[in-house]
Amino acid sequence: MRLGLILTVMTLAAACSPPRPWSPLAEAVGRNDVAAMNALLETTPLSADDPHELMMWAARNGAVDAIALLAGRGVDVNEPDAGRNHWTPLQHAVHTQQPGAVRVLLEWGADPDATQPGSITPLFMAADSTDPTMVRLLLNAGADVHFTGPGGRTALTQAVSGGALWDVTDRPLFGGCRTETVRALVAADPALRVPQRTKAWNAAAWWARIHDCTEVLSLVGAWPTRTAADKIVTTGGMVKDAIAPWQPVVKGPLHSTGDASRLAALLLLQIFSIFSVVAPCHPGASPVSVQRGPFTTGC
Repeated sequence: MRLGLILTVMTLAAACSPPRPWSPLAEAVGRNDVAAMNALLETTPLSADDPHELMMWAARNGAVDAIALLAGRGVDVNEPDAGRNHWTPLQHAVHTQQPGAVRVLLEWGADPDATQPGSITPLFMAADSTDPTMVRLLLNAGADVHFTGPGGRTALTQAVSGGALWDVTDRPLFGGCRTETVRALVAADPALRVPQRTKAWNAAAWWARIHDCTEVLSLVGAWPTRTAADKIVTTGGMVKDAIAPWQPVVKGPLHSTGDASRLAALLLLQIFSIFSVVAPCHPGASPVSVQRGPFTTGC
């Protein structure tokens, strides 16, 4: 069974891996080797390759000099790829955690709010990082910190959830405290708050509370624990609240290794959470262990 699980994960990872270089020019772009690029372009026109695919490849690899060379030759830094996601080079740079590429693309006129129907903004994608550098670069370029997607999803809800609200990384993210990233978002608008009573907020707050991110919750004006009324809940209600962020994943196909692995981990995590909530208080119980679930027990 364990071997089967490993093989399944490896298969999913291979399916979600970015394409390998498809030409000598693409290889040079991926290495950020401008000298090799210029030598190749002396004998082969840029149009012999797909210039926009080359820009995407440069963005994903953080090849800042290659990005500048391609942009200088007229390659559009805002044209989305032809793949399933239809992401722009800026979104690809954020997706692979390449702040240098983000900076250069913005300098060449990349739209910080570029998105497509059903997609997400670069700022939302950057908000799951513990390093606020990309968030600050995008905000300084004019990114809309108030942009709201389906279910009330915003860059702030993504940051509060620690990246667990929506999988944009192709790697498992189980939440965590993104304090400096949340601080950077709130600094852009001190009045910024998360819309209450939305699916996105319920899910984001759940993840923040389960990781004891009290500073994160205080930055957005939320209580670090549930109210007394909220402590009296049913197991069914807890499960429904916990899987709220995964409703789009459950209803549709799993598009990445991150989707599959985090969904499985969430189910296991919920089992432990249920036991931590419904188990009666016992003498000497640690306050931390008692409050690790999405709801406090009142112990």
